[in-house]
Amino acid sequence: MTQDRNEIARLLSTDREVILCELGALLATPGVVPHQPSKLKSIAQQWLSEKKEDLRVLLCKNDRIRMLVNKANTHERRVTLATAVADLIAASIIGLPPATVAVLLVLEGLDTLCGTIWHDGQQSDLPKSDT
Repeated sequence: MTQDRNEIARLLSTDREVILCELGALLATPGVVPHQPSKLKSIAQQWLSEKKEDLRVLLCKNDRIRMLVNKANTHERRVTLATAVADLIAASIIGLPPATVAVLLVLEGLDTLCGTIWHDGQQSDLPKSDT
């Protein structure tokens, strides 16, 4: 877990555009001539767009994620939040490095992704977290 936290901390200190390129390179068709950064970013953004609803369902009704989003916006809280997101993603069947996707979601803002669920008065159907 410390290695994951270190990778998440590294990614949180990395420019979002670089992270998108990293994700795009992972998603690009193997053996194809290397793509330009703009193409890699486009590939990553398309993948995120396609997965957004699945990620919303996975993350937004989780009480621990919501609690962490509402804490003070410190670097340590963002690392903890991205680690919690990565844990949930790892439990699902996404098939990519969860830390990379988790950091992009945290950087974009889970309040943005989950806003309609959190602000429409919908209650989580998951049990309350002790953490």
